[in-house]
Parts: sequence; structure tokens; C-alpha cells
Amino acid sequence: IRQVHGDHVTLGDELKLARAGRPKVISVSSKDRSAVLLGGKLADAAYWMDEGRTISSTYYMKDLPDWVKAFNDAGRVETFFKKVWDRLLPKDIYDLRQGPDNAPGEFAGLGLASTFPKRLDGGAEQITPAFYAAFEHTPFKSEVMMDFVRAVVENEHLGRRGVTDMLCLSFSVNDTVGHDTGPDSHEVMDITLRTDRMLAEFLKYLDQRVGLKNCTIVLTADHGAAPLPERLKALNPLMDTGRVDYPRILNSAEAALNESFGALSGGKRWLMIDDFWLLFAPDALVEKNVTRAQAEQVVQAALLKVEFVKEVYTRTQLETGGASGAYAAAAELSFNRARSGDVYYIIKANWVGRQNYGTNHGTPYNYDTHVPLLWFGAGVKPGLRTERVGVDDIAPTLAHLLGVPAPPESRGVVLF
Repeated sequence: IRQVHGDHVTLGDELKLARAGRPKVISVSSKDRSAVLLGGKLADAAYWMDEGRTISSTYYMKDLPDWVKAFNDAGRVETFFKKVWDRLLPKDIYDLRQGPDNAPGEFAGLGLASTFPKRLDGGAEQITPAFYAAFEHTPFKSEVMMDFVRAVVENEHLGRRGVTDMLCLSFSVNDTVGHDTGPDSHEVMDITLRTDRMLAEFLKYLDQRVGLKNCTIVLTADHGAAPLPERLKALNPLMDTGRVDYPRILNSAEAALNESFGALSGGKRWLMIDDFWLLFAPDALVEKNVTRAQAEQVVQAALLKVEFVKEVYTRTQLETGGASGAYAAAAELSFNRARSGDVYYIIKANWVGRQNYGTNHGTPYNYDTHVPLLWFGAGVKPGLRTERVGVDDIAPTLAHLLGVPAPPESRGVVLF
């Protein structure tokens, strides 16, 4: 099995392999890709939510278990129709910590106001698809997820079968709300407080069911987010911040290529843009008899002239290890030979790669990369670690505690 899965083996896969398949590995998220990534290829199940129902993939199971169908049939999501999301604590506490609730640049749509309180109805008096879409932007989705997680623990008898099981949870709604309103919003503060309380209740439940002394718990995140440029401008109009003009990125590169090699026939374009990547159309390079490396250099030079671009790396540099600069190592780690584009650009700090409203992530700056890493339970020594660590240390450390091999492509260190 190791040979079949090669470098794609995850920690959960290693646990299954080392214990003859007896451990159960189950992941739950409100987002599909989060559940799949956490669960791995040998997981017993990866569950996520879609249009108010908890679902999975035929990769993991041919059909949902009866208890999952019963959970969906209970209509838990629909009980939140017309429910109001308001702050847990007095407004003054949020104002003191986060600033004003009524801030420019925040999401307002799907019947949800940009400020508290927010009524969840999809903008209609009856349940419509807009209600389910709006539900994705509220902490109520996490509440339903945690109800499901308890059902997972009970129906799969996790932690009570004489073998170590692995349960992976992803609170992906926090990401959605963060994208909507930015890290300094009342909404982000409130969903963080609510998540804290949901975790407290779940830990209390685990203690009663299996005993926390029998659990090892890790809490972390995959990224942070940039402040809203509108909030920064409100503090100082001269602040170097703004929203990335993607058409300008594309048009600047296209103009430079046309100037260097001539315009393409039939009004064709040289490039496609995919977030922070530009990809060449193969036919364009063939038509002009231009190598990819030649075209890359032209685009690189053009993008470095754009005022909100910090660094630019080409596929040739990333493939050969020829990238240099403060963020070269991060760029190389973000590069996938089979899937990435041809030119990768990094925007300046405090610029947001998201148009119209909200914020985004995907940069090497501290507000994106500084995340919590908390350990608790069996095998964990109490104390505060002050050295630099990373989320890539989680897998080898857990593997060490479990007494199983670390995943083959693991590059982190064992923390204790």
C-alpha cells in the first residue's frame, strides 16, 4: 500500500497501515477539500456539508450510513431559518477590540446585513436556495457540524474500541466569515468566541465519554488574512494598501508580450490568470516560435513595474531552484510542477487579492502565516515553547506520539 500511495500517504493513512486497519480515521468539515485533506486516502470517512446536508464521496463509501441519513432527515439546518445572529457579548467590547461594526469593504448579501444583528432568511419569507447559501456565512453551520461530530463519535464508537482512533475537524465557516468581513470585524470576533464555546462543550463531552486523559488534541489553523484596505485607509489615507487589479496584471503582461514578439493572430491572448499565477496558452508560444523561458522573462519584467507587485518568479526559476530573494523559499514550497502556472507573483503587504469586498490570504506575510499551534493531552508536556515552529511539525510529532512512521514527505520536526 505504501508503494501505491507513495508520497501522498498522510498521518491517518500511516496510522491505518501500522495497526492493520483497525483504527478509525474520520474527518468532518463544512468544506469538502478540508475534509478530504485531513482524512487522507485510507480514511474510513470524510464528511462535509452541502446545501444543508452532510455528504461524502463514493471514494469513501458507496452510500451514506443509515445514521447519517437519519441526521440529514431530521432537518437540523432548517431550524435556523429566520434565526438572528447577534453578538454574544455587549457591543462596546467588540468596539474596543475591533473598531466599528459599520466598516466599509464588508460583505452584505444573501439577505444578510453588513452589521449586527443579521437575520438568516436568504431575503425571503420562505426557504429558498438563497437561505442555504446564506447559512454558509454564519456560525450556525458550525453548530450543526458539531452536532454531527457528536453523532460520529457515538455511532462509530470512537475511542471505545481498544485502539487509537483519529478524528479531524475543520471549522471552515471561520474562513468564510473572515473572507467576508476581514480579521478586524465584529463578525470574526464573534465567530471566534462561538468556536471557543463549541470546543469547550465538545471537550466536556469527550471527557464524559472517553476521558480527556485518553485524548491528544491539537488546535491550529491553515492561514490568517490581510486587513481590509478600506479599514487601513480610514486610519491613514496615505497608507500603501488597496485591492489587486487583476485585469491590469493580465493586460500589463499581454502588452509586454505583444511589444516583444508581436500581437497574436485573430485577437488571441497569450495568457490566462489564476489568482497569483499566469499561465501561457501553448498555441501562442507555438505561433510566435517563442520559448516559455523567453516569454516568462518578459512577463516577469512587466509585472515588477506594477506598483502593488512585490516579487515575481518564473516556472523556470522554481523548477531549477534559481529563485532568489526573501520569499523564494516560500514560493518554491508553493510550486507544484504538474499543477502550477508559469509566472507567480507576490503582492505587496496590506494589498488584498480580492475585488469589491472582503479579504484574502495566500501571501508570505505575518498576518497570513502566523497561526496558533496548541497541544493538549496524552503525551504532551505542559509548558510554553518560544522557538519558531510550524504546522508542518504536527504530523511528525503526532506520528512520534502514536509510534507510527511519519508520512514519507513530512519535512517538519518532532517537537517533543
